[in-house]
Amino acid sequence: LPNEENIWFTWRPEEKSLYAFITNIPDWPRGSRKEFVVRSVNIEGDATVNVLGQSGELVEYQPSTDAKTYFEQSDSGLKISCVRAQRIYNNHKWPNPIVIKITNALPALDPPAVKTIGAGIINESNNEILFNGEIIKTGDTEMLTAGFQYRPFAGAVEELSSSKWNETDSIEISNTGKFSIRTNLLKKGVEYQFRSFAVHPKIKVYGEVLRINF
Repeated sequence: LPNEENIWFTWRPEEKSLYAFITNIPDWPRGSRKEFVVRSVNIEGDATVNVLGQSGELVEYQPSTDAKTYFEQSDSGLKISCVRAQRIYNNHKWPNPIVIKITNALPALDPPAVKTIGAGIINESNNEILFNGEIIKTGDTEMLTAGFQYRPFAGAVEELSSSKWNETDSIEISNTGKFSIRTNLLKKGVEYQFRSFAVHPKIKVYGEVLRINF
């Protein structure tokens, strides 16, 4: 499982250590606290949760700020509360992701897997297109919700800051196999990115990102 929305993971199984990269929070004020729930992770034994690159004991020039990272295992996932203490040497900004190290981490679920197959134009006069995908595995749930997301392709360089995804209608799926959904919201003369998705009770997973000229 590579990510949960804007939280991306790397995993060292020999250490049972998980690194969670918190992205897309460009204006997180230094010294302020934010809370996250990592739904795909359980912890065991003497687990630790720490923000890399800071001590967790203080925030520079803010002696009264509680800089400690708190965590709790709950039914909904691993709850994490942490403070951003990092800064660039000449100002209080920090443009990079916040990286959290979680030790004694274990998978909390068997995730589904979905594949983006492709898309085709059905009716040009109605701007209608058919997206095609496939549920490769359902994971540890009896029912999934599946659909597609799409947005104009801004270019490879601009992709990280491109517009938010639009979403088609979704359908419920209980077995592996192919599925298709129509939409007529696209504009002619535009190149689009699209991807499939599957919603598990705890997480949302995505297929490959493909492109189509409409």
